[in-house]
Amino acid sequence: MRFRRWASGFRARIALLIAIVISLTAGATALLTVRQATQQVTNSAVVAEQDIGTIEGRIADFGGLSKNWDGVGPTVEALAKRTGQRIQLTTDTGEVVADSDILSGGRARPVSRQARTVVDPRPNPPFTTGGVPELAQALLDYQRDLDFTSCITVLGGKLTAVRSALGTPTPDYHRMTAEPSYKECLAKSSLHQYSGVIPGPVLKLVDGCHASSKVVVTTSAPPPQSDITSTTRPASPDGTPDNLLVPAAPAPECLQQVFRELSKPVLPPVLFLSVGVGDRPQATITPWPALIVATLVAIIAIFGTVLLSRRVLQPIGTLTRASRHLGAGDLTERVPVRGHDELSELATSFNRMAESLQASKEQQRNMVADIAHELRTPLANIRGYLEALKDGVLKPDNALFVSLYEEALLQQRLIDDLQDLALAESGTMIYHRTRLDAGELLNTIRTAHSAAAESRGLHLEVYVYQRPVIDGDPERLRQVIGNLLTNAMRATAAGGSIKLRAQIEQDDVVIEVADTGSGIEPEDLEHVFDRFWRADNARSRSTGGSGLGLAIAREIVAAHEGSLTVTSTVDIGTVCTIRLPRH
Repeated sequence: MRFRRWASGFRARIALLIAIVISLTAGATALLTVRQATQQVTNSAVVAEQDIGTIEGRIADFGGLSKNWDGVGPTVEALAKRTGQRIQLTTDTGEVVADSDILSGGRARPVSRQARTVVDPRPNPPFTTGGVPELAQALLDYQRDLDFTSCITVLGGKLTAVRSALGTPTPDYHRMTAEPSYKECLAKSSLHQYSGVIPGPVLKLVDGCHASSKVVVTTSAPPPQSDITSTTRPASPDGTPDNLLVPAAPAPECLQQVFRELSKPVLPPVLFLSVGVGDRPQATITPWPALIVATLVAIIAIFGTVLLSRRVLQPIGTLTRASRHLGAGDLTERVPVRGHDELSELATSFNRMAESLQASKEQQRNMVADIAHELRTPLANIRGYLEALKDGVLKPDNALFVSLYEEALLQQRLIDDLQDLALAESGTMIYHRTRLDAGELLNTIRTAHSAAAESRGLHLEVYVYQRPVIDGDPERLRQVIGNLLTNAMRATAAGGSIKLRAQIEQDDVVIEVADTGSGIEPEDLEHVFDRFWRADNARSRSTGGSGLGLAIAREIVAAHEGSLTVTSTVDIGTVCTIRLPRH
């Protein structure tokens, strides 16, 4: 039963929600981590493949410009430093030609067991439409480049290679002009110049590729797109006839095959390239360790959340118990306030509410006592006079009836004030709003109270600035200002003055009732709007009013969306300020 109650409570819902959020977050984080890690490994594998392609290309370029693999060591060492890979070159018999571990002065580590890459130094130029003359020109150019690079290498020069238009490795002649042996090697290599005559071995190999497509080339009709200066071919050293059939349009693949076949004897042999140490890592990651860690993190987080929820929800439980006691009528119940967070603000608000309820109940109790006290005095007077008339102690005359009438009027005034206050506070008082000139309203009130002011020896003055217009009930506002004016006349001695002022301040109309009376003590100012409160306790009900006038006035002004404030200085005077929205 207790567990069922807990499971259906707020704490259980919060704990469940937090557990779901933590589990989803941890799971998503784990999956994202695995995915990103797998992607990184895959990217690393792709980078490794790119490194292998770069290494293979650089070594093939070196072999394509050399007649042997002597001197490949510096190139291998530079590639190993650049790519961070271990590089080993071996022949088909397993003989090590170069090893980056040994070249760096270290110990040779185990070689990766992945498939070795073949490094073939023979170029594979992409011939297009140049035909057999283009092939002959490429062979002679390539032979010249080989002679030049061999000469540079033998003389200890530094070789810089680029790619030719056909994609074959060729020396960068422009950047190597500063080499001491440049001119000497260039002179040796210039012996290979293309004279326009296609060598017989070239024609023979081309014939072998395209034996099924032959035409007779005569001296009067040279083949199209040919760079040959003379189509008459001398007999080759092996006795090939002069009128050999020449392929009309050999395929680029055939030209590539002939180029590779003729360059094979002058280039170093094929090598095998091994990159890396041991087995290469696979581009996958097992997700289970990450998921297990995420699950453990979620469990720890949920456990910590449960402990934290107890700490967080404990003040809520305290508030719940206090609210039960408050609902049962115990208005003295309070909750402790700890910290400065939202829960402390909630506890402060609860205590403030409890204090307000307690003060309201105390005020209600005092109000009932005050009403009983205020009604008791006139009723006791009326009862006493009636009993005296009944017993014959007093004779009925006009003065007695006037006294009884005045006592009845006091009761009626008190009851009317109580009724107005109840209607105003409940919001059921009826208002007849209209456009109203505040200046005209003050002049009307001065006319109604001028006789009473003169009888007391007071100067009543009205000051109106601009044309302050408001939207309000003239009868109720006259009741408010008249009540303030009556209080001012009671507090002002003969010879004093009372000023009624109306002016515009931005979007408000401000009405002031200022007197030169005795003023109110600072500690009493906060009680001026309390029910049945009087600034002078010595005043009786007949001279001091019911004590409800200011309370009623404040409610009427509030119903007009305005405010009523009182400022006072002892022996100088009091100012009551009404602030209403401008029409």
